Amino acid sequence: MKHSLNPVVTPILYTLDALRREIVSIDDAILGLLEQRYAVTRHVARAKANAGSKSLPIRPQRERAILQRLSASATYVPSIGSVQ
Repeated sequence: MKHSLNPVVTPILYTLDALRREIVSIDDAILGLLEQRYAVTRHVARAKANAGSKSLPIRPQRERAILQRLSASATYVPSIGSVQ
């Protein structure tokens, strides 16, 4: 017996597949930006070390403040526990 595609379900599956590909693309872009940011952070740490700076190469308080600023400016990013 040959099964035919359900005309109602099939477009939804194509749509979901396209949306999932878009999510993967966005995730890849986010990862790329995070990697760029951490590369610059490493350059800052090296510059401080080369200058003989007595301060921490990377400041945890500053990193925390950046994350708080980004979280505060996000329109809608659910917390990990709220994603179902």
